[in-house]
Amino acid sequence: MKYLSLLVFLFAMQWSWSLVHDPSNVSEHIHLGIQDDLKRIISEYIQENLPSSKNLRFERFWTEAIKQDRVKASFIYSFEDDTEVVGPARVEIEGYAILNRDSTTDEE
Repeated sequence: MKYLSLLVFLFAMQWSWSLVHDPSNVSEHIHLGIQDDLKRIISEYIQENLPSSKNLRFERFWTEAIKQDRVKASFIYSFEDDTEVVGPARVEIEGYAILNRDSTTDEE
């Protein structure tokens, strides 16, 4: 029974080690590209829909691979907006996006 317990323990350690140290299917270059593209899209959207806004600042922005073909991008950003009703205010938005890999494009 001791040997069986030892084998189960060693198998569990090997399995957890391989889980933690498994290379990601999504490269660091892809993560950075996704972050840059989403920052650009958010910036353009805010400028287009709130032209009086200024001082856009991304507080936190990170991506993580969920599955082989999915990435979750989480972000917190803020900007200053001046409206007639409220006056000047700093708006902070927190959100995330689930991105699916397009199977028709190849990774460079």
